[in-house]
Amino acid sequence: MVGAVKVISGTAHPELARDICKCLGTDLCRTTVVRFSNENLLVQIDENVREADVFVIQPSCPPVSDGIIELLMTIDALKHASAGRITAVLPYFPYARSDKKDRPRVSITARLMADLLQTAGADRILTMNLHSPQVQGFFRIPADQLQAAPILCDYLRESRDLRNYVLVAGDVGESKDVGHYAARLDLPIAIVDKRRYGDDEAPRAVNLIGDVKGKVALIVDDEVASGGTLVEAARFVLTRCSRERRSKGSRRLRFASWS
Repeated sequence: MVGAVKVISGTAHPELARDICKCLGTDLCRTTVVRFSNENLLVQIDENVREADVFVIQPSCPPVSDGIIELLMTIDALKHASAGRITAVLPYFPYARSDKKDRPRVSITARLMADLLQTAGADRILTMNLHSPQVQGFFRIPADQLQAAPILCDYLRESRDLRNYVLVAGDVGESKDVGHYAARLDLPIAIVDKRRYGDDEAPRAVNLIGDVKGKVALIVDDEVASGGTLVEAARFVLTRCSRERRSKGSRRLRFASWS
């Protein structure tokens, strides 16, 4: 039987941890993280956590590798401090894109992350919107994946009139995820078709599948790093509609982004 709930924040995103504690009406568990001159870390739990139900919040923020090591050390410290249950909270799971062997002699690093977390002593994993659903199957311990779609869709319905909206997938691979939003919001879908013409070239948008003329295009993507995919998709949709407007006299396109 686990005891009191304790929330611990890593150094990746302490503001998120404080917001979570504010919602829960509790305080963060005190910890100390020291980086020595040789780049080694020391993680110490500054409170009694014996038999406690501990949640360690550490999203995958830069520097990613440092954050992973700190998380593993925190879990190990809690394990040896006799915590009752340890849940690793990773809203953005590290190396989620490395979920398959898509080229010779590479690591399936998402699976490695799952193994490392279990070996360190985590009893449960809590994450959100995995880049690939199969990553959840890499764990041999319970792993819960929360979905943001219900909250985001409720916000959109309450904050704007969606009767003239269309959901746009930035590429074909994103179309399945966009379908979940479309079903909840009862909206049509358009897809930006991209093609890769060389190993050293980024994919280029070549076609737009679906109708966006005169509509508010809401582009959905599951992950944003540089924003390049969203910008390219937006530019392509606007350019395509501009051409059609000149040739067919179609109505003006309005654009809204959401990710």
